Amino acid sequence: MNPDNIIHVTDPTGWEVVGVRIANAPDKTAWLYREDYERIAAQYPGAWTLSDTRPGHAGYVRVRSKDTRSIYVARIVAHAPYRSAISFWDGDPLNLRGANISVGRGCGGVPKRKKVRPASLVTAPGATAGNANRPSTISGVAS
Repeated sequence: MNPDNIIHVTDPTGWEVVGVRIANAPDKTAWLYREDYERIAAQYPGAWTLSDTRPGHAGYVRVRSKDTRSIYVARIVAHAPYRSAISFWDGDPLNLRGANISVGRGCGGVPKRKKVRPASLVTAPGATAGNANRPSTISGVAS
């Protein structure tokens, strides 16, 4: 990934956040915690794109895997199981912070899980020990 497409900031609570400019929508930026970005970039070094760039459509951030399949970044961040449903608490698919992503029951035999919104500074679904207590927004930073 081109380093010019990466933005590093620290949010008001001290967490390091990375903004990744979207290759097929250069006016948009996806935001996630530095540790999540580094893990994903090491495994999937390709460009980040949106699944839908039409005006009025949100689109989801994806990256190409080594076998050229598109993988949705939110699924990687949340450690989502196969065929589970992903949703975003604030409705913004560019906010890829762990506390903003909810993993729910999808289809095809995925066990039903209780959907509970994590309170601020509470472990979010799919959070790891390294990103459990991070807020999901950055004050003053537009995505």
